[in-house]
Amino acid sequence: MNRPAFVRPTGQAPNQVGLMIASIFVVVIGITLCAIVIENPNLGAQVVPAVTLAVIATLFASFNSRWLAPFVLAVWALEPEIRRIVDYDFQSYTSVTILSVTPMLCTIPLIIPIVRRWSKLTPELRLPTILFAIAFAYAAIIGIVKNGLTAIYDLAQTILPMLFLFYLVLRKLDIKERSKWLSEMVVIGVLVAIYGWVQFVTAPPWDMFWLTQSGMTSMGTPQPLMFRMFSTLNSTGPAAGFLATTAALALTDRRWRGTPGWLGVALMGTAVAITEVRAVWLTLIITIVGYVALGSKKARWQALVGVGVTVLLFVIIIPRMPGGDVVVQRTQTLNNLGQDKSANARQSLVTSLLPTLLSDPMGQGFGGTGVGSKLQGETVNGSLDNGYLTLLETYGVIGFPVYIAAFLLLAIAVSKMKSVPGNTSPVAISLATLVATIVALMGYDVLTGVSAVWIWFVIGIPLGTFARTAEIDSSIRAESSTFRQSGQFSRSTR
Repeated sequence: MNRPAFVRPTGQAPNQVGLMIASIFVVVIGITLCAIVIENPNLGAQVVPAVTLAVIATLFASFNSRWLAPFVLAVWALEPEIRRIVDYDFQSYTSVTILSVTPMLCTIPLIIPIVRRWSKLTPELRLPTILFAIAFAYAAIIGIVKNGLTAIYDLAQTILPMLFLFYLVLRKLDIKERSKWLSEMVVIGVLVAIYGWVQFVTAPPWDMFWLTQSGMTSMGTPQPLMFRMFSTLNSTGPAAGFLATTAALALTDRRWRGTPGWLGVALMGTAVAITEVRAVWLTLIITIVGYVALGSKKARWQALVGVGVTVLLFVIIIPRMPGGDVVVQRTQTLNNLGQDKSANARQSLVTSLLPTLLSDPMGQGFGGTGVGSKLQGETVNGSLDNGYLTLLETYGVIGFPVYIAAFLLLAIAVSKMKSVPGNTSPVAISLATLVATIVALMGYDVLTGVSAVWIWFVIGIPLGTFARTAEIDSSIRAESSTFRQSGQFSRSTR
């Protein structure tokens, strides 16, 4: 008998007192939200969806529902569009609003299942966890001292996305469940791609209002076909990163391609193209190639088909689609990076800023760069267009090696999971994502904020077994002992 996804996996009935308290809590919140809407419609338009989504995530987490992960992923991918519609409706814009932090609020409930199973964390992952914790604590202390409470915002932007990693690590590994999550992530990617094309062709007024008010002039002119598509995300970088991640999943394994099939692949692939983020195009190729190199023979053939489809998209379809000529011109600049202004600017940034950062061994801590720094209106070096420089400025010469060591130890832990039956493809895509992340950091800090959500989620996909190794061993020993005593033990029962 199949158990509903919203029921505790132990098969025990939910605590009735807890359900009653939760019901009263929801009713009280509902009454409070109604009062806020009546008193202040603008504030209510932000608080109501934010609290509603956070309550849903909390309920999923409390009941250990399998829908928690895809729900929170969907919030990160789609919620910024809700924020833009509300901003446009009230003709107001600020960098940070209640709705802009809603994805983080919905991620916090991941702590509930993590705390429940924290004791299951195995030695292979304890060391990288400790090193990450040391790096985060160091950057937080330095950030609070140098940048004030704005450091807390950047700390949340870094730690909360990583909760996905530990949620997966500490959840019992179920290959079918993980495959469903990846296919559901692909569905979200297809939805983002569809809206991205609608946005690119029609230029909805709420999106163009946000584009103008945010001051992101590098994204183009707020007119149809005249800007770089950002779909439901905050900017072209995160949009391209998410679409490339979901496209890579769909291209490399038919199980993850799901219902959208090759049509979904075409939508996501062309949507990635019209973001015009060349660094993401490169990471997409690296992810697919990495999967081909690391996957099983069967998986390699599937991935090679994906490579063929990708080439077909760029050679035949993209030049003929709306805005395709711009994409082709953007692609041709890869052949001559020496004369590319963007590439030269990044190289100049590294050359000029690296000595300065190395001369500051303590670093600036959290809040010294990025979105958090905007809250105090000034930064030391502004927003750096290079992920490694951002990490070096944040963690300093002291904390940077600790962070990198933790990242590399995590990659080693992932590689050890390939021997688990049925886990070859998840391990391959996880390692390929790790390699692609190392390359992507040359562009911008993808390990903070929305981009980090997909990265940590995909990296964590094959790691669930680490949390239950002891449980599996004890279960096998118990079964072996039982069969030996009954005289029925055989090779087939091992």
